[in-house]
Amino acid sequence: MAADPILNVTGCLNATSQIACLRNVDPFVLANVSTPARYLVVDGTYLVTDQLEVTGKGPAAHVPVLMGFMRDDGAAFIKYPTPNNTVSTFLASQGFNLSEISTLSVFPEPDSANTTLNVFNTSALVATDAEFRCLDEATAYSAVKHDVFTDVYFYEFNRSYQLTFYSPNAPVCQAPLSAEYPYGDPNAEYFKCHSGELYYVFGTLAFNGLPPRDEYDIPMGQFAVDTWASFARTYDPTPSLGYLQARGFTNTTAEIALSGSPWRPVAEDRLELRLMQYPSVEEGFGIYDGQAECQALGYPIDYYESHS
Repeated sequence: MAADPILNVTGCLNATSQIACLRNVDPFVLANVSTPARYLVVDGTYLVTDQLEVTGKGPAAHVPVLMGFMRDDGAAFIKYPTPNNTVSTFLASQGFNLSEISTLSVFPEPDSANTTLNVFNTSALVATDAEFRCLDEATAYSAVKHDVFTDVYFYEFNRSYQLTFYSPNAPVCQAPLSAEYPYGDPNAEYFKCHSGELYYVFGTLAFNGLPPRDEYDIPMGQFAVDTWASFARTYDPTPSLGYLQARGFTNTTAEIALSGSPWRPVAEDRLELRLMQYPSVEEGFGIYDGQAECQALGYPIDYYESHS
C-alpha cells in the first residue's frame, strides 16, 4: 500500500537492493512523495500484533495515556443526506451494516421541521459512537481493568473551533452566526466535529489570525495547552497551582477553580471522562443513556474482554 508507490517514484522498485537505493535518494524527494509511508507495519520485531492488546494478553508499554474524542467526531465521516433519506437508508448508504445493530431506537431522532438535518443528526450520533466513542471507552475500561497502562485520562471535547481548511458538510461543524456573535456562537447547538479541538490544543487560534468568538475562546486555548503540557511534563493533565501561579497563568488557574476538581484518571469502578469546555467538568461514560448505544452497536464497555 505504501512501499511500492515510494519505490516506484524514487526509481528503486526494481533495484537490486531497494534499501541501498533509497539511502541514496535526496531526502527532499522522500519528504514530498505523494503517497507517504503513514501506516503501521507488523514487522515481528517492533510491532508484533495487529492491534493494541488491552487485556494484558500481549505487549504494551506501561505508560500514562491521554485519550478521547470530539463530541460529534463521526459527523465528519459521513456525507450529508438527501431529502428522501431516512436514518436507516442513509446509514446503509454510508456503509453501516444495519443487521449488526440491535436497535436504532436508542438513538433519538429530532423532530424539527428540517427532516434532512434530523436524519444527519441521528446518523452523526451513530457514526460517532460506532467509529469513536464506544471502542475508545472500551479500550480505556479494559486497559484500566487489566493494569495495562499506569493511568488513563479520558476526555470528550464539547467546545470546538472548526479548522478553516477542513470543514466537512459545511456549515454544520461551524458555530452559527448571529448579530451578537458575528464570528459564530460557540454556546449555540452545532456539531463539534473531527479536528475541532486542534486550535485549542496547539494554542494556534491567534497565530492563524482567527478572531475569538466570545470571551472564552482564548482562555479555552490556554487551558488546553496548559493541560496537555502538564501531562507531557508530569503525566498528570491537571497543572499544579504553584506552577501556574509562578508562570502567571491566571486564566488556567481560574478554570481549575471553576471546574471544582482535578482531572482524575479512569478507574474500573469510576468510568468518568473530562468534558472539555470552559469550564471543564467530569462526566460519566455515555452521556446519552449509559452504554445503551454501545450495546446496540455491538460495542459494549467489555467488548475487548471477549474480542481479544
